[in-house]
Amino acid sequence: MRRLIECALETGFHAALALREWQRALDLNNELLDLLRQRMAVRAESVRVEFHSHAPLMALGRFDDARELLLRVRRAAEQGEDPKLLGMVMGSQAGLEHLQGHVEMAVRLQREALRHSTEAGDLHDLAIGHLNLGNFHIAAEEPLQALCNHLIGAVTECVHGGVSASDSVADQLAENLYRGHVLACPLDWPDVQRAAYEHIGIPLEQSLPGLFTTKDPLLPQRTLDDLLPRAWRRLNLRFAPHLAAWDPVLSAVDAAIAGDDTARQQAHLALDDLQEFPEWSPLVRIMRGALENRADVPDDNLELLHHVIVFRLLDMPTTDVGIPPGLWVLQPIRHLLSKVVAAANGDAETAAELPQVLDALAARGGGELDTLAGVLRRIASGDKAAQVTPGLDSFMESVVRWIDTHIDPTGPLPRTSPN
Repeated sequence: MRRLIECALETGFHAALALREWQRALDLNNELLDLLRQRMAVRAESVRVEFHSHAPLMALGRFDDARELLLRVRRAAEQGEDPKLLGMVMGSQAGLEHLQGHVEMAVRLQREALRHSTEAGDLHDLAIGHLNLGNFHIAAEEPLQALCNHLIGAVTECVHGGVSASDSVADQLAENLYRGHVLACPLDWPDVQRAAYEHIGIPLEQSLPGLFTTKDPLLPQRTLDDLLPRAWRRLNLRFAPHLAAWDPVLSAVDAAIAGDDTARQQAHLALDDLQEFPEWSPLVRIMRGALENRADVPDDNLELLHHVIVFRLLDMPTTDVGIPPGLWVLQPIRHLLSKVVAAANGDAETAAELPQVLDALAARGGGELDTLAGVLRRIASGDKAAQVTPGLDSFMESVVRWIDTHIDPTGPLPRTSPN
């Protein structure tokens, strides 16, 4: 009967955690701990149950109590020579330090936690540890270290969880790439490992034992080759509507720099509009600098999307980035072009709004606008043959080809060697 009560308390604890009922979770775990002590359970069992209380304590803001508990459990794990528990405890200590803004301490503790998790050989703990360390490196503004740890965590999670885990892992990897301001990726598994483990302090041959005792030693590289393009495609899909809105502005800025006063006027009109949105203000500053022939180069604090947009402008004089000459004349409808791209890429809510907007465009009058509205309607609905619409002049054909570059975009993986 006592065992049934213990099981019920443990189940209730996890349910309360899932419901974010922190105080109830803490109370249930304390009840369970009392029962274990009453029946004089082995110390290792009670220590692990006590460890679980750190999460609700941290969620309740009781950081001092959480720190004291984790130190107590850590001493017990060290005495019991339990590397798995040590890895878990020190990882939780790292999370606590990160919550309180002690980033360097969080990185140090998480690296030590990974050394213990490696000794224990638990792939699940290793995956979580690397993902957390990547997050701490983002906070420490160390993008390459963040990237390599996120890649190792993602690959390990896929290998541990099987193919069924890879979609969610690719989604999370895309988010981590974005948060880490990643502009280029190492593509070779040994490079990723080497860059991460030389800082963690684990000899490469001793890292991730579960991956390298497998009968398929190439599995990590194949998993990385599968994950990175899928994560990068998710980022491209996320960027595509924004690029479709910004490309006419970039075209106007580029033409203005070349001396076109009408394009300059359109560029300023667009930037005046964008200035109202705080998330675009860094880009507006850089674009105005370009118009005034100032060297306002992008800084490291720009978001990844901002970097992509700036580099498109910088590459335009020497590289074909897919923006047709004269695209700036469509600057007044750049938001519509963005919606068309979003709808073509599967945004159902935007697709539902488009017919009315396109009808309004066609109603402005003029054969060209009516033809343009019809083409955009076909593109938004996924018509792959829109490029061969009769009546399109050469400029409009180039516009359709440009829009197509933003639909289901893949783009090359930006590569770098980790140094």
